[in-house]
Amino acid sequence: MTGSGGCPGRVTVVLPGDLAQVARARHVLGAWLGRAHPWHDTAVLLLSETLANTCAHSDSRLPGGLVEFTAETADGGVRIGVVDAGGGGAPLVARLAGNDDEHGRGLWLLNALAKEWSSRSLPDGRREVRFIVDA
Repeated sequence: MTGSGGCPGRVTVVLPGDLAQVARARHVLGAWLGRAHPWHDTAVLLLSETLANTCAHSDSRLPGGLVEFTAETADGGVRIGVVDAGGGGAPLVARLAGNDDEHGRGLWLLNALAKEWSSRSLPDGRREVRFIVDA
């Protein structure tokens, strides 16, 4: 991991594709940004949602699967990329979850809180989700 509280440069972290690792990723990003960063809470929330989707739906959830996230500051905001092992196939589309649904709000939150976000398949079959948190 590169960077430290106050977030100079960028941070890149590779984790097992296990839902239990989402809390670790939140901690790493939060510590790297520093609590005083104006986009701390939003960036940590959206990373958490994106990683949870990855760990639940991509091939990264399979034994030995990995997920990588990279964060960097840009013009006062935060740019984050999450790369998983792919395998989901279908394009990512936000849906409106029902009031009693326990899941299904991650992409909706990306739509609502990110300045912009995108998803693409990489040439090696992995999938990348990128988003920017900014004014």
